[in-house]
Amino acid sequence: MTPLIFQAELGRVDVLDLLLRYKASPNFQTPDGNTALMLAKDDPEIIDLLLNNGANIYLRDKAGKSAIFYAIEGCKVNKTIRLIKRDPDLLTSVDSQGRSASSYLDTAGSSSECRKLQERVKAKFPGSVRAKKNK
Repeated sequence: MTPLIFQAELGRVDVLDLLLRYKASPNFQTPDGNTALMLAKDDPEIIDLLLNNGANIYLRDKAGKSAIFYAIEGCKVNKTIRLIKRDPDLLTSVDSQGRSASSYLDTAGSSSECRKLQERVKAKFPGSVRAKKNK
């Protein structure tokens, strides 16, 4: 765990901004392969700060999951939408088990946040989840 990852998890924008200004790497990976973007709180300001400072949306952990998988698994609406806006093809990416991000979305939990995530993705990217799922 690095200070940057810790502050991203806590959602401390001010400290995160300071660390990034002093060249903390947004792409440092823990021994399990986690990055600040993967573990960041679902705060638009935090996500944008990491993305605008070079956070790599394609880095994978030891299970083959990138930040999109973490966002969907955690039902993190802001993070998921921002990542898909950067690259809609993230929904077709697969983990080391061969499961796509869109299949994670289809099986997301039944909490209100998970339902909200499913609705927002389908509304903002019509057909993308269903069309890619059926390929």
